[in-house]
Parts: sequence; structure tokens; C-alpha cells
Amino acid sequence: MATSNNLSPFSQFFSNSIAEKLDDSNYLHWRQQIKPIIKSHKLQRFVVNPQIPPRYLTDADRDYDIVNPAYETWEVQDQMLLTWLQSMLSKTILSRVIGSVHSYQVWDKVHEYFHTQTKARARQLRTDLRSTTLDGKSMRDFLTQIKNIADQLAGVGSPMSLEEYVDVVLEGLPQEYTPVVSVIESKFVTPPIAEVEALLLAHESRVNRFRKQSFSPSINYTQGYSRGSISGESFRDRDGGHSGCRGGQGSGRGRGGRFANFHCQNCFKYGHTANVCFYRADVNYQLVEFLVLAMVANTSQAGANSSWIPDSGASFHITGEPQNIHQLEHFDGLDQIFIGNGQGLQINGSGSSFFVSPINSQFKFQLNNLLHVPLITKNLLSASKFAKDNCVFFEFHANHCLVKSKETNEVLLQVYCLNLNKSSDVSSSSTMWHTRLGHPNSHVLKLVLTQCNLLPSNTYVTEFCSSCYVGKSHRLPSSASQTVYSAPLDLIFTDLWGPSHITSFSGYIYYVAFIDAFSKYTWVYPLKSKAETLSVFQQFKAMAELQFNTKIKSVQSDWGGVYQAFTSFLATNGIEHRLICPHTHHQNGVVERKHRHIVEIGLTLLHHASLPLQFWDFTFTTAIYLINRFPSAALNFDVPFTVLFNKSPDYKFLRTFGCACFPFLRPCASHKLHFRSQECVFLGYSNSHKGYKCLSSSSRIYISKDVIFNEHRFPYTDLF
Repeated sequence: MATSNNLSPFSQFFSNSIAEKLDDSNYLHWRQQIKPIIKSHKLQRFVVNPQIPPRYLTDADRDYDIVNPAYETWEVQDQMLLTWLQSMLSKTILSRVIGSVHSYQVWDKVHEYFHTQTKARARQLRTDLRSTTLDGKSMRDFLTQIKNIADQLAGVGSPMSLEEYVDVVLEGLPQEYTPVVSVIESKFVTPPIAEVEALLLAHESRVNRFRKQSFSPSINYTQGYSRGSISGESFRDRDGGHSGCRGGQGSGRGRGGRFANFHCQNCFKYGHTANVCFYRADVNYQLVEFLVLAMVANTSQAGANSSWIPDSGASFHITGEPQNIHQLEHFDGLDQIFIGNGQGLQINGSGSSFFVSPINSQFKFQLNNLLHVPLITKNLLSASKFAKDNCVFFEFHANHCLVKSKETNEVLLQVYCLNLNKSSDVSSSSTMWHTRLGHPNSHVLKLVLTQCNLLPSNTYVTEFCSSCYVGKSHRLPSSASQTVYSAPLDLIFTDLWGPSHITSFSGYIYYVAFIDAFSKYTWVYPLKSKAETLSVFQQFKAMAELQFNTKIKSVQSDWGGVYQAFTSFLATNGIEHRLICPHTHHQNGVVERKHRHIVEIGLTLLHHASLPLQFWDFTFTTAIYLINRFPSAALNFDVPFTVLFNKSPDYKFLRTFGCACFPFLRPCASHKLHFRSQECVFLGYSNSHKGYKCLSSSSRIYISKDVIFNEHRFPYTDLF
């Protein structure tokens, strides 16, 4: 029986309690409190992969009902833990674990039930999140609703990332928030959610103020009138043409009228531009203006750009690079080019340029009155001036534009951005962006350059980068072997698996696998020590060579410690020892994949039969027995057993692993009134007999061909 020393930790354990019992709504909180208590008392062995001592040590003990003291101690402790766990459950949850006789059964049922529930709850919350919009709500209420759902997702174990959170907020905004959304999305690093919320709340207050002002005509009229007419000397080129880049603005209702087709990039209202916006001095607009200017500044860091963007609103061709201009004449005037945010850019000079049509080399395009503006971030091509000077017209489409001859309607250009520089300049630019962005791979670099309009996609050039190969070297793909083996034992793959952190029922912690390259048939030998590997191979060699009447010609292994001892033995027997390169286990992929296949099927059999992990040696040998009878893709879906032995396997002999079985035990009876059979657990097939392995409740294994199976019952938890 259990002693008081064994039970004293459990007596202290019963003094532990938690704030609330488990119900349908507090699983994560309950688990957060329960797990530390169980771990602090080192009771995981009772609920996670329990190691249950055998009830009887010998058959004689079973006959006289002498229970193993270790089992008695375990059973008392397990029942005390079971009592405590059930006291932590509400009536609703307790009804779901009725029938559980051990603590690990309660633990597994509770976790399985709530795992399914939390997944369903997380899916529902994400559905609610996608349907949440600002429509009809204040910005603060909208943000609060999203945060509440995000908190609930975190509560069910499915937290949102910062990127996902910000995306949900931005996707729920209406069109009037597009400017702020553009500013946020333009950042390479996702801003903190507090910063995003501050920007949205500030923009909401501005939108609401504009809505109120739109209902007061007298105020609008006063503001528009107070500005008066704004006149200015427009830029005049050296040929006497009038540019209109700084054109005048007449007085009237408002500053341009409510139906004007241009809008201010400072306050986002129509009828005036940013350079004359009376909100430019308003501190409430400084944040948005700063962000817009920051976007312009970021763009200007891109450096020299060899692409020209057709602009239907520009009066002149503009470039920031003097090398793009032939016969450059310097300009000393004070006139400036104004861009959308009101910033004035100094004009340094003007000139002309030309380029030949890539489609029709007979046609040369002229760029007259080309202005040099050093601070411009893009090369702009005035569509109207270009069409007039070259007798062509533009035809714009969704993803490109065409330049056609007015006379013949012939397509002369078919691009979106016109590239006028040599490919070496483009290569240099794309290489520079590769280094600026921290050496991303070519696919990511091309996406960034294309999506951010940093370089035209059709001019992207990849160059060799030695720093990438020094810092990011990785394995190269290995080509599949094309060698075809024509006979058994031409090549044997071998590898050692282990050690297992759980010693098996029979005392094993390793196994060694031998795979025939010709048939893909596999032999597995459990081992208690690495040192047994060579002697087991010698046994395998003698068996295989005698059975198949041929010699092993080659053995392939890694250069592990156990296989270094093979060298002299293999050399003595004339067997070639093929070795894989150091740290390249994928070169031994046949046996590595076989390990994975064996372990996955073995664990699946253990779980289905509700057997503890200590029976892994039985499931692994059963797994390889079955794998040898599976069709294999490596053999064009032939069966390894059939290829090697030239006959079909007997599938009718197979039974479900771990099921209830009743072997014929009359020859083992100690007296005439002894029962003829007893319920056992089926543990697989015998390699030496044409029979089945049957585990009795006394932990004795019987091997018999006369066995009756109940493949719908798995009795291990009832017998042990």
C-alpha cells in the first residue's frame, strides 16, 4: 500500500484552489491557473503521456492477486489528482467527463472539447471583424469595437498581429479617409496602433469641422472674398511661351467654386491649391501636411530616375537630372515650379533632348523646352507639348499608354513610363536599390521597385552580389538520383534512430534501419545500445545474403560514430562504404524519409489504441511490417514485398493494432479448470512466427496463430 511519505505532497496539493471553476466561457483562464499548480507539484506524468506501472509483476502475482506496490502507489496518487481535477469543474463540464477513471482521461477530454470550441469561436470573431466598418459610428466607437473583438481573439488563443490589426482598421474606413490611409500604407514599417488611432481621430475632427462649415454660406463667402484675387507672374520660357505654372486665381464665390476639377492636398477641399490654402497656418493641419511632405521627401531619396512619366496636366517637360538635357542653358530668374503640396521648386535651366522610337527606328521624338528642376522627384513628360511637337497623340489604358502617329495611326511607343537612358544606368540604379533595401532577394526587390514605382519593371536588371552569397549562403537543391538498381542488395541504405527519451516496454531506446535500394523493402532492429549496431548489421548481412543468394555490394550511411566502426568489417568483406557529405542529411534522404514515415505511423497507432508511449517499439515494428506492404511511389506504386519476394502479401492476415484479442491459452493453463483464453491487447506480428503478439493484463506477451479479434474495442485502459 502507499506510504504516508508518498502521499504527503498530495496532501499539500489538495490545499491549492483556483478562483473559478471551469465552465463553457473561461477555459483559457482556467488552464492558465491549473497548469502552474500541476507543474509545481511535478504531476505532469499523471496527465501527459502517463507512465503506468504494471498491475502485476508476474503471472504468479496475478493468480494470487498480489498487486505491484508501485502500481498501488500510482493508483492512489492518480485517484487523488482525479478527485481534485473534478472538483475544479462546473456541473456542465463534469457531465462531459463522466466515465473517466484516470486523471489523464479527464485532462484529455477537457482539452479536446475546448480546443474545438475555441477554434470555432475564433472563426466567428474574425468573421465579425471583417464586417466591422465606420458606417454610422464615431471613430472612437469604431476603434473600440475593433479592439474589443481583437481582445476576444487573444482570449481564445488566436491573437492578431500588428499588421493584421492595422489592415482591419483601414479596410473599415470610407472613401473620405483615403488621404490618411495612403499616408499610413506608404510606410515601410507598420506604425503602432496608437499612432494610427491618433491620425484617424484627428482626421475625423477635421472632416466634421468641414461638414459644419459647408452649411454656412456666409462664412465660405467671407473667407473666399477676404483672399481676393491672387495674381502672379507666370513662368515664361525663353521662346516667349506662357507656362501658367503659377497662374492667377480670380475672385468669386469661394476660392475656385464648388465644381472645380482640382483640389487642395492640404485640406482636401476642391476649388484651390495647397500653395494658397488658408489652412496652411492652422496648427490642426500641421500633422497631415508634415506627413504629406514626408512622403515627398521619401520619394526624393530615390535618387536619379531614368523613367519619364506622361503628365496630361504639365505645361513643360521637367527633369531633375542635367544629363537628360542637351544644350543646357542656365536660368537665373526667381520663378519656381509649384507641386501639389504647395512647395516651390527652383528652376536651374532649360534645354532640349531627343530619343528614337524603339518600335520604329525611323521616327525620332523631340523634347523641346525641357526644364531642369533639381528637386523634382520624377521626370515628367508634358503630354500636350510632346504631342504637339512630335505630331502624335496619347492613348491611355489601365496598365499602359500608347503613343501613336497622327498621320498613320502607327503605334510608336507602348509603355507606361518612358525609359530614355541606357541599360547600364538602369542596372546601376536597381543595384543601388538592392543595397538600400538591405539586400532582399530578386523577387522581393522587383516587387518593391514595381509597386512603389521606383523603377520600371521592364528595365530591372539583376547583378551578382557577393555580399548576399557571403551572408545568406544556404543549401543548393539536390537533384534526384537517376541510378536504377537491378537486383536486391546492390545497395543498402542504413541509419540509426534515437535515442528515445522514453525507454520502450522491452527496454529499447534505439532502432537501426536497413533499406534495400532495389525493392525499397525495409528491415528494422530495436537496440538497447548504439554499440549493438555493428553486430546487428552482421546478423542482417548473414540473413539477407543467405536468403537472397547474393552478396551485399554497397552500404550507404552518414559518417556517424557507430558507422565509423563499419570501415574495417566492410573492407574485409569487399563491400563499398558510401558516405554522405558532412551536415547534409538530405543526401541520405531515402532513410531519413523512412524514419519519418515509421515514426508518424507508429505514433498514430499508439494514439488510436490509447497505448502509452513506452510501446513505441511494438508500433514501429508493426509500422514497418505494414509499410513493406504499401504501394510505393518510388516503385511506380508496386509493393516492396512483392518486388523483393516476387509474390503478393496476404492482406487478410492483417488486424487492427491495439484492439482486443483472445488467444488460445489452453496449453498454458496450470490446471484443468483454468480459463481457455483471456482478453489481451494485440501488439503486432511476429517476425519469427506466422502468428500474433498478444499482451495480457499480467504484462505477459503470448504469440499464437489461434486468436479471435474484436477490432472495435481497445481494452488497454481497462486492463492496466
